[in-house]
Amino acid sequence: MNADGSNQHKIPNTHHSNYEIGRYGSYGGNPAFSPDGRKIVFDKGKNIWTINPDGTGLTRITNVTAGGTCQEKPTLVHPVWSPVSNKLAFSWVCGEVRELHVMALSDLQNKQTLDSTSRLSPEGVRVYRPDWSPDGTRIVYEYCAYPCKPGGGAQDYNANIYKVDVGTGVNTPIVTGPYNDSYPVFSPGVGKIVYSSDRDGDEDLYIKNADGTGTPQRLTKNTTRDVEPDWQPVR
Repeated sequence: MNADGSNQHKIPNTHHSNYEIGRYGSYGGNPAFSPDGRKIVFDKGKNIWTINPDGTGLTRITNVTAGGTCQEKPTLVHPVWSPVSNKLAFSWVCGEVRELHVMALSDLQNKQTLDSTSRLSPEGVRVYRPDWSPDGTRIVYEYCAYPCKPGGGAQDYNANIYKVDVGTGVNTPIVTGPYNDSYPVFSPGVGKIVYSSDRDGDEDLYIKNADGTGTPQRLTKNTTRDVEPDWQPVR
């Protein structure tokens, strides 16, 4: 729909996403636009699909099967298109393992087995909701160690926010602590991330420097859950 709420319309052929709903899942298919706005990428039935905004051109990009490092059929969720290239970042889910993968569309198409050659996340963490930096060199993501208890507990069990350099594979902490910090999104060009955190009792939105420095700035303050933020593009 338009930003003022007008021209709202349903996009056909996107009636459900993955049924394995949990922290990483969504009935909405986790949609994201391509850089030129001509396509929408989303997850559906364990695979990644694209579709035109008018509902035509539904195309399954992946066709994963069991094999390689995953002896069951993996689930691919949270696809996001690089703003500067034809690459996708997404979460690769196999049982209790959730990895951050980056692959070019040409590599994904018709490839039935995805192994860990494209993994950018460190071992032993569970990765969710990646987002690209405006220049396509870094990816910010939410992670937590198993069992990732949503109600808190030890620090390693809470969701934290890291970023990874796509070229070097070096991972850097951005937001850590005994809270659930989630849904990170890069700003269009001022070196910030916006994210959700329950550090003040319920989930509100915060901004922090993308290099991890500085004190988080709180944006919202209410008793409802404020999650899944996004930025207005620079105009």
